[in-house]
Amino acid sequence: MSQGSQEQNKGIPSLSGMLHNSLLIYSKTFVSQHGRLQSYCGLKLTEFGGAITGEASTTLDTSTNLPLSQMPSTSKSPFEYKKRRSSGPSYLRATRKTQERAAFSSSDNSVNTGRGPYTFRINGQSYHRIGSLLPAQGTQPKYAQLYFFDTGREVKNRIGAFIGKENAEGVDEKIVARLIKMFDQSSSIAKAFRMARDWCESQNSAKFELHLLSGRSATRQYNAPTVPEIAALITNDFGDGIPTRDIIISNKNEGLKRISELHPEYMALQYPLLFPYGEDGFHEKIQYHNNTGTRKTKRDCVTMKEYYSYVIQQRNNQGTTLLRGGRLFQQYLVDAFTAVEEQRLKWTRKNQDTLRVDLYHNLCDAVTRGDTSAAGIGKRIILPRTFIGSPRYMMQNYQDAMAICRTYGNPDLFITFTANPKWPEIAEMLKHIPGQKGIDRPEVATRLFKIKLTEMLDDLTKHHIFGQTRAVMRLNYHLPNQNAVTIRDSENLPALIQREGIDITMFTDWFELNKRDTNAKSYTYAEIPMHYVWHEKDKMWKERKTQKSIGRIHYSHPASGERYYLRMLLNIVRGPESFEKLMTVNDRLCSTFKEACFAYGLLNDDTEWKHAISEASVWAFGPQLRDMFVTILLFCDVSRPIKLWEENWQILSEDILHKKRKIFKYPELQLTDEQLQNYCLIEIQELLNRNGKSLAEFKDLPLPNPKLLTKLDNHLIREALDYDMKKSGTGKTFLYKTIISRLRSERLIVLAVASSGIASLLLPGGRTAHSRFVIPLELLENSTCGIKQNTHMAELMQEVKLIIWDEAPMTQKYAFEALDKTLKDILGFHDPDCRNRIFGGVTVLLGGDFRQVLPVIPKGSRADIVQSCINQSDLWKHCKVFTLTRSMRVNEYTENGQIDTCKQDFNKWVLAVGDGTVPAKCKEATRLTTTIYEEHRKPIHSVYTEYATAVQKNKPKICY
Repeated sequence: MSQGSQEQNKGIPSLSGMLHNSLLIYSKTFVSQHGRLQSYCGLKLTEFGGAITGEASTTLDTSTNLPLSQMPSTSKSPFEYKKRRSSGPSYLRATRKTQERAAFSSSDNSVNTGRGPYTFRINGQSYHRIGSLLPAQGTQPKYAQLYFFDTGREVKNRIGAFIGKENAEGVDEKIVARLIKMFDQSSSIAKAFRMARDWCESQNSAKFELHLLSGRSATRQYNAPTVPEIAALITNDFGDGIPTRDIIISNKNEGLKRISELHPEYMALQYPLLFPYGEDGFHEKIQYHNNTGTRKTKRDCVTMKEYYSYVIQQRNNQGTTLLRGGRLFQQYLVDAFTAVEEQRLKWTRKNQDTLRVDLYHNLCDAVTRGDTSAAGIGKRIILPRTFIGSPRYMMQNYQDAMAICRTYGNPDLFITFTANPKWPEIAEMLKHIPGQKGIDRPEVATRLFKIKLTEMLDDLTKHHIFGQTRAVMRLNYHLPNQNAVTIRDSENLPALIQREGIDITMFTDWFELNKRDTNAKSYTYAEIPMHYVWHEKDKMWKERKTQKSIGRIHYSHPASGERYYLRMLLNIVRGPESFEKLMTVNDRLCSTFKEACFAYGLLNDDTEWKHAISEASVWAFGPQLRDMFVTILLFCDVSRPIKLWEENWQILSEDILHKKRKIFKYPELQLTDEQLQNYCLIEIQELLNRNGKSLAEFKDLPLPNPKLLTKLDNHLIREALDYDMKKSGTGKTFLYKTIISRLRSERLIVLAVASSGIASLLLPGGRTAHSRFVIPLELLENSTCGIKQNTHMAELMQEVKLIIWDEAPMTQKYAFEALDKTLKDILGFHDPDCRNRIFGGVTVLLGGDFRQVLPVIPKGSRADIVQSCINQSDLWKHCKVFTLTRSMRVNEYTENGQIDTCKQDFNKWVLAVGDGTVPAKCKEATRLTTTIYEEHRKPIHSVYTEYATAVQKNKPKICY
């Protein structure tokens, strides 16, 4: 900062201190009367020491106040640029390198090192972490350790700490020394670490912990933070283990610990150059100054988004240290955005923790069974489609766009709106800090881009420069009595199903609309929004008076059965007054929606599947034919499964009689056709269950006789109890099989799964983890397994004693976290204590080698892959690691019981290759001749002979 700028900024508060003044939050963009850009996306300073800054602006309609009305302490910039004009530009280019050497905490990110503009990139979740006060033996101190360990050589330690990671060019020793001096004088965080260092030296390194306190008073405070307010040195009492957001730093090496985004020092620890006094950042007790009137909010405190929206604004009476950060400021913006997104996800998870979703008829069935608690119904819902940026949100908008194209044809214009760093408004804003360029202030370009984009959208949607705009209305539909109902764990089911209007939906009221309005009978369901409006409060369709809307019926996959065929009918049937009318074709009531689709000629026959089964019956046996029948049902578009069954049930059940004679040990046993069909349906039911399906999902297929089904009990539990002690292999697989056989011999249930299909085949009763636990293919942080309460799968989870998961390092950590949440939910229904146990209290054995294949992250960097591993999950700290140190593939002992040193060396070499400790060697490639063997009758033999001869000359000696 120049001397003139420093004189101008005398008496200016620190960034965090500005929150202690009277502020006004606006929710609307605006431009001053003179056309100058003013504060956007949040907040504008309206009172400071009795003066109002900024020019008069247009009237705004939304306002609430932030706290404080006194002037906080002054803040100076860490650097005076004009005093070191020669080193200023190089220093500005190296701010991130210098910052890394001054930071107290580390973060997970990457920066492009090649050509092109500077890019700070974060993939996945952002972490700020802090380690112990002392470095591991033989390693260089880094981050916070530099403030505590070997401070006599602190300057050299800081410069040398990251040379291996990033070139030290541009980092001046004198600047680093000045930074150390400045932080020692001004930063309350640095003073806390120095205090710990001094105490440790005086007490001969006694055991202690440094606590950076997270608690803050809700009362207003205007002075800069002091050491006792932010830190405490604990020397004997290390707490009772109660979770806290305090940052606890020990003098023992206990690994890296994550810092909460809600800790007041979250940003100051990572960006000491931007917050040289160790100022508090966001915390949950920053209160509004005035929260009354018509715009009063339920909350009394500022949100994280509102806080960061305020902090990044430029004001004439506020210091500009943060805005002068250059690349460091860009990194801060990305970090702040990810922190806000993290809180949005946590809010969604926290506020939906007690929500479930299920069908209306399932609730009625539960009450009939005598179940009155909502906690035992349905499955959890986590991330809604209303969450901006989620996959469901993106897909929903895509389908809306396709609905518009379907109605009005392909678009005539494809408008691309981009920002221009040469916009005069940006140049005007940059004049307030001389020497800055557009790339130094991305928030200015973004803010102006948003203002201009909003204006353009207003021209299109409000001023209609291209004509009237159309909105898309999403139309839901459901099978009879199967409308989705969202319930809370605490709700009473009998009272819930008696709630007025619970069975009225947008879809069912369409039938009522057709009864009361003859004009509506001329429209299909998708055409209704063009002429009528749905009133959610009244749960009624009413005639549209202005504009029009495009209707879009939600997509349904062909595998969804009757729901898919219902959607087909909704696209062609006009004016039905009930489900029965919808299924009536030529005055004949069809029994299913599929049958109605056949009557309308919307479906083809299943001749090809009939021929496939008939042809296979020539050589295949009953079990193979039933497998084929199930495969056709699951993965082929079968129009009439009942007809396919009726024409082929004798072929499918040809071995049933023989099997039952062996089971019952009664060679003269005879079964009727009905009994054969029932037993065959039971076999098919089990095959479908293994694939997560059921005969009940194929509405026109018959179900087995309930009297026979009672003998089955839960087939999943019966399968898990079956075991056969067979000879096993060696190594991990041998260990798994031994454990499984022992527990199953005691009639205990063990589930054996693996991350890959091939690995699962080696385990007794093995399945892939995704198949067994119904894990989503597209995993997110808040994903859960698709296991519902009060199902066979839920009962199996309640009975399981051990889960063995082989090749665990191949699977993303979100899969394990999804299983953890699901088991806590299912097991916690009967035992609430299970909700507080890892995996609901079920023992889980994870096997694998991190030196082998890791999770596959499309287009992910090495850091992305490492971050997705199970050992990066919060679950890992609860795991106890066991290692198998002896190689079972190569026996190190001879037949006489002596050690074979050659084989032993080979085993060590294989492990070293996996650990990456074997140095890479470049060997001169063998050159092959380019002779074309045209006249040889055996060209392969000739090529191989010549190649083998060439290789033999340089063949190394290898022991096996």
